[in-house]
Amino acid sequence: APAPATTQPTALPDGGPGADGFGSGTTTVQEAGVDEADRLKSDGRTIFSLADEAAGTLLQIDAIDPNASRATPPALARIAALRLPDGERGIGLYLSPSSSRVAVLSAPSRRVQPIWSMWSSSLFWLEQRTMVSFFDALTPAATRPTHRITVDGALVDSRRIDDTLYLVT
Repeated sequence: APAPATTQPTALPDGGPGADGFGSGTTTVQEAGVDEADRLKSDGRTIFSLADEAAGTLLQIDAIDPNASRATPPALARIAALRLPDGERGIGLYLSPSSSRVAVLSAPSRRVQPIWSMWSSSLFWLEQRTMVSFFDALTPAATRPTHRITVDGALVDSRRIDDTLYLVT
């Protein structure tokens, strides 16, 4: 039987936001070192999020005010926004625990609805693909795409274990 879910604190660098306890995040995990895709991730200094708009999905990058305290909500400043290629919708994203990389999972726009409603239809599975776009976010305001892969099949699930990303299509 799997162990019960635990909450692990997200480590923050000394002197950075959260040094006073503000801004440090926690993630509910079933297994240490295993992460699930989310539409919002933070390292304590920067928030990376996916936002759907009529024109497509944006990877938004916001800086957290380093002078924030528990007494006031932190101010966020949009420092970058990158649009995914036309016709794609973001599904989720991952932050690498040991580097400054961001991985964004996406699929053709017509494929973003929950797959369970059409799971048994053979037409649903025809010509499906999943894209993974990697970004260098060493300097968050200058986040840039580095490479991209396309995998045959609709994304069923994904996990990041340490620095390895696993997809089930």
